[in-house]
Amino acid sequence: MHEEFAIFYCEDCFENICAGCISDHSGHRFVKQEHSANLLKDRLEKVAVDMNKMCQTINAGIEKSSLKKERFELKITQKMQEIDDFCDELIRVINTKRN
Repeated sequence: MHEEFAIFYCEDCFENICAGCISDHSGHRFVKQEHSANLLKDRLEKVAVDMNKMCQTINAGIEKSSLKKERFELKITQKMQEIDDFCDELIRVINTKRN
């Protein structure tokens, strides 16, 4: 444990560090702690924008799929009606030939 205040933020370890710990984070990227909140906020805003774009893409895909499903179901209904009509006609023809 340190007696020093954490005045830096290690971007690689995602933790606040004191001046004495800088050597333990050799090669890491770090900024003064007061700037870390702004950096994290900027990153979160970018993630939020990216997530919104992904949500829009997903929602557009869902809408497109829903429309295709509706069209497909309509075609099924139409084909079922055609089959019913054909069967009705066959029954009519058979009944006519029986009489």
